[in-house]
Amino acid sequence: MKKISLFLLLGILCVALVFISINKLFWRHSMKISVQTGAGEIPLYNESYALVVGNGSYTNGWAPLDSVLKDVRDVATALGKHGFTVTLKTNLKKVDFDAVFETFIRNGTGKNSRLLFYYEGHGHTEINKQTDEEFGYLVMVDSPMPMATCKIDASRNVSIRSLAEGAKQIEALHVLYLFDSSFSDSVLNVQNRPQPCTVQDSVKYPARQFIIAGRANEPMPNYSRLKAAFLDLLEGRVAEPIPDGYITAEELGLHLNHHVPEYKHIQPPQYGKINDPKFNRGDFVFVFQGRKITSGKEIDWLKQIVGKDGAKMVPILGGEFKMGSSDRDAHPDENPVHIVYLDAFYIDIHEVTNAQYKKFVDANPEWRKSRSYGKYYDSHYLTHWHGNSYPSGKGNHPVVYVSWYAAMAYAEWAGKRLPTEAEWEKAARGGLVGQKFLVWTPMGIAAPNPYGLYGMADRVWEWCLDEYDRYFYENSPRENPIATDSIARGDSIQPIDGLISFEGQRVKGDRVLRGGSWYDGYGYARIADRSNAHPMSTYPHISFRCVMPIIP
Repeated sequence: MKKISLFLLLGILCVALVFISINKLFWRHSMKISVQTGAGEIPLYNESYALVVGNGSYTNGWAPLDSVLKDVRDVATALGKHGFTVTLKTNLKKVDFDAVFETFIRNGTGKNSRLLFYYEGHGHTEINKQTDEEFGYLVMVDSPMPMATCKIDASRNVSIRSLAEGAKQIEALHVLYLFDSSFSDSVLNVQNRPQPCTVQDSVKYPARQFIIAGRANEPMPNYSRLKAAFLDLLEGRVAEPIPDGYITAEELGLHLNHHVPEYKHIQPPQYGKINDPKFNRGDFVFVFQGRKITSGKEIDWLKQIVGKDGAKMVPILGGEFKMGSSDRDAHPDENPVHIVYLDAFYIDIHEVTNAQYKKFVDANPEWRKSRSYGKYYDSHYLTHWHGNSYPSGKGNHPVVYVSWYAAMAYAEWAGKRLPTEAEWEKAARGGLVGQKFLVWTPMGIAAPNPYGLYGMADRVWEWCLDEYDRYFYENSPRENPIATDSIARGDSIQPIDGLISFEGQRVKGDRVLRGGSWYDGYGYARIADRSNAHPMSTYPHISFRCVMPIIP
């Protein structure tokens, strides 16, 4: 009797688990997406489907693309977080592609659904010599490389024209084709860009849209700039082009068109809609990752915060930027110009003030001025203070005569750290591309840069975390770079939970200074200008500000 009861219980449990799984699957396929606007909550889509295809392991003459597998996995993961039901396929032949694509289209039918097809791999363009008409193809992994006198085997590759014509037959509201590939096809009217004025219009009318990474005969790069720029925007690591809580395919195309060529000597991506009045009035819509899907309220990490030390901090979203300078007045240590990706971080709006530093000194007597000469600062430490307090009326002035060691100790006490040189430069640029000089103002006149940061120039140099290395840019890592001697070896300063712990040990080498000062004049207010000083040095024109990693 006990055995029967046990089997009955297990059977009920199995049925329950199956029921739960079915419900989860149904919910996933029926996830509704909406966005909050000034007119209230706007429903966007009842269903969202994505097909992500990556071809990299070519076998018949085409160059292999080693990074494709990781790229498409990253894209699939990001789209899943945006409410898409994602199908990921890699290294397809034509027959396999046709079957997968047909299933994708069949499952995605619905008047209020959106479909996104993402492809990364080789593309090819055939030109009709009599008409100059272009025919584009997605190259499948077993396709032979066409010789100079031969055309590509159309039966073994995917015609762009077939995709464009098929897009008109799909019953979904919006369809977006995003090709991380290089080709051209006359059937795609990439200059046709009628843009709805509101999100209400975007979701009211159908749309069939295309974004293409490169034109005919452009080689596929080893590192995909389109994928990186696409995910930076989709995942909220860079600011919205229009801060309204959603991203349209028009905004995405414009973003890619502007940012992809910044980092590669290539032509900008092409984007547009089918030249058909039935399918060019609407716009594909993503909900911006920096906002909640249903409420539209910004999540906490996008807001200004106040640190433990009372300093106001603003967020700098993650993403890539050009670091360094190739201008004629650039110094050798500013070259070469290189691409840097940074995670998001908070940064102090102002330099650390006398009043804030006094709180640190009061809580840590070993850093008082009255202490005898130490191994972490020279004899000028806090020389402008009277005893262990700053001069009257100077509480909101930047603290000066502080060494790199003192700045590190303050940052640790405040639960922060010093900015890396890359973080400092990105913050100083204020999100502006090609900005040469920092915001320069006469002393005492407040003028923030576009990120809302004050005093990034003309007042005081600012300590950075990095060791100064004049050749560092030649071998700088792409992601979150830091030039360091003993820090990297772990025998002096240890990374702990995204912060840096100062353990009272000495470091080797000068440390980086950034920003120029009243002492040096206008010429040193160039964003890319680099300077350095011994970590024990204290000067009347050197201060610091702090940063803190963002962990949403």
